[in-house]
Amino acid sequence: MRFKSLNILWKKRLDPSRRKAVFTEYDKQRGYQRYHQYCQSVVTRKFSPKDDMLSTQGLEHITVFDEPTSATTLGSLLAKSEGSIQKENIDYSEMLQVNDDIFLRQMFQNIFTPSIDHKLLHYFKSEYFVYWFAIFHTIPSPQSRRSFLWHCDKGPSRHLKILLYLNDTAVHGGNTEFFDREFTRKFSESGYLFGPVDARQSDLSDLAKKLDLPYQPKKWSMHAGDAIIFEPSQILHRGILPNHGSRYVLTLCLLPSPIPWHTAFDLTKGVGISQNYNWHTNARDIQQYFNS
Repeated sequence: MRFKSLNILWKKRLDPSRRKAVFTEYDKQRGYQRYHQYCQSVVTRKFSPKDDMLSTQGLEHITVFDEPTSATTLGSLLAKSEGSIQKENIDYSEMLQVNDDIFLRQMFQNIFTPSIDHKLLHYFKSEYFVYWFAIFHTIPSPQSRRSFLWHCDKGPSRHLKILLYLNDTAVHGGNTEFFDREFTRKFSESGYLFGPVDARQSDLSDLAKKLDLPYQPKKWSMHAGDAIIFEPSQILHRGILPNHGSRYVLTLCLLPSPIPWHTAFDLTKGVGISQNYNWHTNARDIQQYFNS
């Protein structure tokens, strides 16, 4: 019965052309590639090549905060939260609303340490900025949906997310799994990538077997203050729901920028320029925003 269901999924819901179509839409038609090239053309800071995991595989596990700093940051976020927003049809996760831009600027300053700043500068070969951010509070649930099933995020081919865990995996049991850039590129031949949300799966091993790909997703034991930097449009990933406690994760979406992140932050007063986490229809609007 399982293989019959897989065959139906294979025939009706899989389309290998979607990956190219998504990157054509965002990189070419919406102009994110031209925008990135513009940001690279005006960068003034020097950077040296880095042969790190982010560059070679599209993802990397890093430590941002020590555990006391992470606990203090989480406590401040909870104290400063002015409410929360839930995504439609998601009853196990909420986004905390924090609008204290002075606190947020200092928090980002603590995140973008010199070593992480250089890593991001090298990746983009330009400045970068926080396009949007969200503080996710997730509770145990028996049913995985949406971001807790295997997927790539639609968007330009060159953007990053940072998932910063503010409390230990051991506290809640949640985590995130990934496949690297090369696996994801080869797996795109299956036609699974960028499919309908209701066709997302929790297990891709049968599809991987059909492509003769080793099914070995990566995950790390995440301590408070640990983070994953990754390419969400080029890296298959899925969240693992917590099973015995609350999971708190700060998510940052990063884009290239013609100006340093802190200057961009001061322009936006910490709210970012993405409305409701939606991509701009034309990336030229982002460039004009910074040039106005």
